[in-house]
Amino acid sequence: MPAKGTEADNLFLKRHPVLIIVCLGAFMGTLDSGVVYTSLPKIAQYFHSSLAQVSWVLVAYLLVNTSLLLVCGRLGDLIAPGRLYLFGLLGFTGASALCGLSPSLPWLVASRALQGLGAAFLIALSPKLIVMVFEKKERGLPLGLLSASLAAGLCIGSPLGGIITTHLGWLYIFFLNIPLCVLGLIIGGGVLWRLPGGGVWNWKTINLGGGLILAGTLAALFLIPTGIRDSGFKTFWALVILGLGLGLVGMMFRLTRLQAASFLPPELWRNRDFILGSLGVMLIAASFQGTFFLLPFFLEHIYHYTPYQSGCALMLLAVIGAIGAPVGGYLADQRGNLIILRIGAVLLWVGFGSLFLSGTETTAVALGVKLSLIGLGYGLFVPANLNEVLRGPRPSLIGLAAGSMSLCKKIGALSGITLIVAVFAWVGQHHLLLHPGAYLKLDHFRLAFAAAALLGTVNLLIHLILRRSRG
Repeated sequence: MPAKGTEADNLFLKRHPVLIIVCLGAFMGTLDSGVVYTSLPKIAQYFHSSLAQVSWVLVAYLLVNTSLLLVCGRLGDLIAPGRLYLFGLLGFTGASALCGLSPSLPWLVASRALQGLGAAFLIALSPKLIVMVFEKKERGLPLGLLSASLAAGLCIGSPLGGIITTHLGWLYIFFLNIPLCVLGLIIGGGVLWRLPGGGVWNWKTINLGGGLILAGTLAALFLIPTGIRDSGFKTFWALVILGLGLGLVGMMFRLTRLQAASFLPPELWRNRDFILGSLGVMLIAASFQGTFFLLPFFLEHIYHYTPYQSGCALMLLAVIGAIGAPVGGYLADQRGNLIILRIGAVLLWVGFGSLFLSGTETTAVALGVKLSLIGLGYGLFVPANLNEVLRGPRPSLIGLAAGSMSLCKKIGALSGITLIVAVFAWVGQHHLLLHPGAYLKLDHFRLAFAAAALLGTVNLLIHLILRRSRG
């Protein structure tokens, strides 16, 4: 049996390959998101779909991904997380190929749901793997690099998606993940396969029933505003979904109190700092992802950008975020997490507010400055907030804590996209078929950006007034 010192030395030698493949997986996920976001207007035109219909290309992915994040995080606490990560990497890549073969919008939506399944393992286990191989005082920079990889995928994916969509067609954007998966397996597949598990296997501790209830709860709670948006409370099924959602919420919290192996353990969710950090993640994700979803339509419909030009604008936002993330992680290690995340929250608030004021007279330079503020604020906020939250839990719950934070981020993203579509529903534009020549109006875009700015305001107030340093 090897000595503990030898095991620590071996783990030290493995940490850089682990960091590389984890960052590559994060890069793949957001590269895919970048090309999809940029191509959404063309996908809508190709299938003659509305804003509400094409939003399901994102929503299906997020809904499956969000529902399974805590299950994946809990599995990573019990069995070898490296092997689970490889499973997710292969599943995500296979589903990407199916997306590239889509003959219809329902096929594409279903394939995106399968992508969400594979990505759940990648997202939930990435912080866990970093925590396994890095000491507590060294985690800020690796977590910042992880955030930078997420932003870098958008940096490259956004303009690349525009180029591919313009010259080859949007179907080809999904085949980019195949060579990246092969590269990842070559670099770190063997290392991840040999990483030890984090606990003693017991199927009862997975809490599969709780996971299914959580998945049903999230699905029902998302469908509630969707049903109300489309038909109000006038249909029988809208009322059924509302009752089902409320009942599942009650069951989920009752299981939380009765089961020791809960996905929402009281040790985490009764902690003030964890709650505030999670709330901040949801608010920022809702405002950021809702805006990111809308920007390609805004740039094409108001400024008549090509897919490549829209991709370059999104790339600017992502590049600034990629630069800000490792800087924010490093400064958080040096100056403290709270001051950095507060600076990020202020920049986000200013950026969303300025975007609300944009009009047809806004120059490309001015628009670039506004997007840069949002990107820098997001880059500073995310790693500092995550580092602050992961300081509290004991080691056996870090995977679940990281999965919980990812869950909150995905819930926020789902809510943000739903909010944006709901704004257009309020003005009667969500079912407008976006065929060539059909355009959404500037006033409606401004109203949606105002909703994002309101969420940024709430987040800023929370972190300025309620959140306190733990020293």
